[in-house]
Amino acid sequence: MSNTDKQYVWIDFGVPVSMRDGIVLSADVYRPHESRDGERFPAILMRTPYVKATEKNVELGKYFADHGYAMVIMDVRGRGDSEGTFYPYHNEGPDGYDAIEWCAAQPWCDGHVATMGSSYPGMIQWLAALEQPPHLVAMIVRVTPSDPFVEWPTGSPSPMNLCWLHYTSGRVNQVMEAVDWDRVYWHLPLLTMDEAAGRRNHIWSDHLQHTRLDDYWEPLCYQNKL
Repeated sequence: MSNTDKQYVWIDFGVPVSMRDGIVLSADVYRPHESRDGERFPAILMRTPYVKATEKNVELGKYFADHGYAMVIMDVRGRGDSEGTFYPYHNEGPDGYDAIEWCAAQPWCDGHVATMGSSYPGMIQWLAALEQPPHLVAMIVRVTPSDPFVEWPTGSPSPMNLCWLHYTSGRVNQVMEAVDWDRVYWHLPLLTMDEAAGRRNHIWSDHLQHTRLDDYWEPLCYQNKL
């Protein structure tokens, strides 16, 4: 643990958070300085596939901790320092529930948990909310993808979705400039477009096998359940 007296913030890096299936996710926890004396605070949880350890996230964590909140920034399953395999959206409901309830049970939390995030970190808030975690009291949800087949007739925004799948294909963010995307987007057949980008991606193949709204896409649907 490190203490930054200047900002009155305590930071715990790489805190292990166990999910119901035994997979351990990694979180950085930013707390007000007073929490060392046993005082409790409401928590804000942000779960991200874009790696928690960034300069922007450190600034965000310190800001909220300096304003009386415990800020928890977590790598989602299979990304960053978290265990498991990243498969977009499909584990985020149960994992989100478990993360929210973990926050509420910590000695530095007063039992009130809010979530926040944009785009992917926004949509997974809805998926977690569908699980009805009892300690979730607020959500800050911004620019979230809609249900499959609402924005794009193919379920996902193919072929340009391959660019995002490539970006998140490792445990850390991949260098997008290494790929000539203008060339890749002209590649046919679509089934081997991932190979043209230089990396086999089974998620891309899975998307192309499910061209209708079926049981594969159902875990990603939230708008009919609000």
